[in-house]
Amino acid sequence: MKTMCRFIALILATLLLLPALACAEADDVSLAERQSLGLEMVWNDRQLGGYAAADGRRVKDGLLLWAGRLSDASEADVALLCDTYGLKTVVDLRNDGEVNAHPDVDLPGVTYMQVTLYGTPEEEGFDNPVYIRYLATGTAKAGYKRLFDALLATEEGAFLWHCKSGKDRTGLAAMLILTALGADEETIMRDFLLTNIVNESEPDMPGAGAVKEEDMRQALDYLAETYGSVMGYITDGLGVTEDEIRTLRDRYLEDA
Repeated sequence: MKTMCRFIALILATLLLLPALACAEADDVSLAERQSLGLEMVWNDRQLGGYAAADGRRVKDGLLLWAGRLSDASEADVALLCDTYGLKTVVDLRNDGEVNAHPDVDLPGVTYMQVTLYGTPEEEGFDNPVYIRYLATGTAKAGYKRLFDALLATEEGAFLWHCKSGKDRTGLAAMLILTALGADEETIMRDFLLTNIVNESEPDMPGAGAVKEEDMRQALDYLAETYGSVMGYITDGLGVTEDEIRTLRDRYLEDA
């Protein structure tokens, strides 16, 4: 009898929870639509604008952009990036083989920088989870430092970073940038998982694939255990100064 009562209680609790889950999923779909750049031939294209950040401010719209590879971008996509968003800098997080196989299209007036995050096999240690390998090696830290240097050097216009699929390396870069801007962990994780919403709507785009919360959680836990926090990794591991973080916040945040 007790077992039956517990089963009935579980069913009732699930039924009560379903509307809330459906509402949360609908909210995520709306957020994915809001964050989309509107590109037609680039997968997982979105921005960081609108997220709550430091000191009660929010990230400015249309300045911090991320995506999958730009090799298939159409003429309309190029016009949207260059003319509508005012794109000034692209940081490509792919390795040489990826870039040679699918080079980015030409973007007039845009500074292009390739930054690899792959270390040597000895440096990476293949027993480590892949997201930790993308953060822990000297090559990765030098790469993310170059990403922040490029971000600091882009004094006006939009800044875009991408890898092959716009989800793993690009998602980690977004996590670091949002942390530097003062976003909380819940916001960062929700933004990261939007890839799965995009994946459902664009399953045939190059590089389409899901991301896992546990992968980002491992990365965040590693940074907390090794550097005290993600911000500790940014300042102590990458060498980004407090003055530089203030510069980024002043440039990319606005009153909510």
